[in-house]
Amino acid sequence: MSSGKSTLSKKLVNQFKFNRVSGDAFRHFISDNIAYFANLDISFPNDRTKLIQPLLHDYRLGISNILLDQGEHVMFDGTSMYAEVRTSRFKEVKKLYPKVTTVLIFVDTPEELILSRLKERDTLSEQSNWVEHYHKLKKPQFEVPTSNEADAVLTYYQYNYQEIEDKLQELLAS
Repeated sequence: MSSGKSTLSKKLVNQFKFNRVSGDAFRHFISDNIAYFANLDISFPNDRTKLIQPLLHDYRLGISNILLDQGEHVMFDGTSMYAEVRTSRFKEVKKLYPKVTTVLIFVDTPEELILSRLKERDTLSEQSNWVEHYHKLKKPQFEVPTSNEADAVLTYYQYNYQEIEDKLQELLAS
């Protein structure tokens, strides 16, 4: 949530030619092509956006399976704020592709930067109140990733891109 996940993933896609599976891209496709979801801030949680969550899960897993079957590298752009959900998604992939190395990159962003970005988002849409959503839901419920969630768990701090790049190079070479 306004932490820089998409910016980081776009850099990594350019550097490593990963296939980026973006939940935002899927949500925008739904918003742009399905009348029921038109004119809706599709990224802000509400009763209608909750309806597409199962589809989003199936989309991510389905596209990933196709790409992994072809021997391609896959990057999810955002997964979940809950450890149980993140872990279960990686387990689904590992069940089908046991030799795949799973990597979770936690984008650790200072709260003041997150709030600044969320305030900016709030000015773009009358339908959302991102700052309130962050304080009431995201902040209290977010579970920081732990080392047992994936084969490798890396932390990106907005200033250590080279470290992340080096570790990914190392993982790809092994």
